[in-house]
Amino acid sequence: MHYISKWALMLTVLASLCSYSSTYAANPFGNNCMSKNFRHVNQQVILNNLPSAHQQIFLIHNISQESIMLNHVNPNHDSSMDAGWTTQLDTGNWSAIVLQSTHFALSCQARLPNQIVPVDCKMVITVCQMNPATITKALAGDFWLSEDYSASDLRQHMAARGVKFQ
Repeated sequence: MHYISKWALMLTVLASLCSYSSTYAANPFGNNCMSKNFRHVNQQVILNNLPSAHQQIFLIHNISQESIMLNHVNPNHDSSMDAGWTTQLDTGNWSAIVLQSTHFALSCQARLPNQIVPVDCKMVITVCQMNPATITKALAGDFWLSEDYSASDLRQHMAARGVKFQ
């Protein structure tokens, strides 16, 4: 009985996530943010597939009806070493991440009352790569540039942090 109720909960969550995604899938950044340079593998999203001499900016949009958690997955070392990579993304909001590293993996979890449930990233987020955009301030490495903003607030916050849109 307990086993069936867990599956029923998961199916309910996935159905609600799917129904919401078509409503919020539009990209307000237009041609400045293209669906490229990432892939979905084993319920995760892998960002920055292609090597580049420059840092890349990826925008992540929560298209689900639930707040979600994004967690960096690094198979090369203990997850406790990845402190600071987990972020919450509320329904309809966006986050921006700057990456120099390639093959940067994120997993997704839905925040439900009293529990966090792993979900397929393909069902809860959309991803696009900013192109062209440059970071005008001396910011280097891999980091969350802006976390959990509406689309209009995200653009303003990114500009304040030194991103120049072309």
